[in-house]
Amino acid sequence: MNEVDSDVLIVGAGYLGSCVATEISKKAAIQAGGLVRSQSTLGIRRNNQFTVPEQSRLAAPLQHSDGLITPFQGHGRCYATTRGADRKRPARSAMASAVGSPWQPLQLDWTDGRTIQRLGLHHLSPGARVLIAISYDRSSRHSRYESQVGGLINLLGHLPTDARVCYVSTTGVYHQKDGRWVDETSPTFPARPGGQAHLQAEQQLHVQRPNSPWMVLRLAGIYGPGRVPRAADVIAGRPIASPQHGHLNLIHVQDAARAVMAAWDRLQQPRPASMQERLYLVSDDRPVIRSDFYRFIADHYRAPAPTYVQPAPGSPALLRSDSDKRVSNGKLRRDLLPSLLYPDYRDGLLNVLT
Repeated sequence: MNEVDSDVLIVGAGYLGSCVATEISKKAAIQAGGLVRSQSTLGIRRNNQFTVPEQSRLAAPLQHSDGLITPFQGHGRCYATTRGADRKRPARSAMASAVGSPWQPLQLDWTDGRTIQRLGLHHLSPGARVLIAISYDRSSRHSRYESQVGGLINLLGHLPTDARVCYVSTTGVYHQKDGRWVDETSPTFPARPGGQAHLQAEQQLHVQRPNSPWMVLRLAGIYGPGRVPRAADVIAGRPIASPQHGHLNLIHVQDAARAVMAAWDRLQQPRPASMQERLYLVSDDRPVIRSDFYRFIADHYRAPAPTYVQPAPGSPALLRSDSDKRVSNGKLRRDLLPSLLYPDYRDGLLNVLT
């Protein structure tokens, strides 16, 4: 089967997932000589608020769906999944403006195995591409474990064994605090709940799918159009609730999406692999000191020099700032992305800031 004709299931069609969908559409258009060929793209989103890079928005018609995945017949089927039936209508409009292929809404709460079973995931095409990019909703009634680990276990139990799974994890699994470099072989003892949950989820892939094609991408902080950390505070001259020292490890959303595409390509040729061999860190070439990052934004907008305040006790900002490491992308550059569109924060911010 031609790669462009294989199904794509995006579980978590948020900022990264929508950018990946756009990359899929662009690749399909190129391979078809400018005309997007039949392709099935399925997106799962927990609500109807799709955050998409502005430069990635492409108009597309929407098809109708009965909320189920039908047997694969080689023609286009595109789905976006929401948790509630009442959210389907706004989801259609949101996804129509997000990517250049039609999307149909599917209802799914992946913490409920019954809803996954009803979807008919066994109808996915051979070698279907699956992206799992779920972030935790702090307003959810589910615990972080239920949301990020239990939901993954439910999903993996229904995916075809030959599906190529790309799981988006985080560099937050690393505990190092002294600015040292970390890579895929570095020890992981995460102190934050998010890092702990992602590490447990990674292990479930190894347990549940030992002989199936899958890969874990531990992503640094994603930024891009409409999403630059603390930019609004810097421009407005508000104090930043963060230490000014320590490193930020970043990746532009377009490079993150390209890493996902490259991971799927690499998984086309299944090979026996250990858990560590299936693991990649996704970050740009140059970690940056926090104060240098925010100063660059201030200088760009001719705003006052940034000032800093101590984060509130127990706040997510305080927990994040407690870590200080530099992420190495050597393996990523060797195997998946020999070059980056935005190799450091300066290149990326100049693309984003207006």
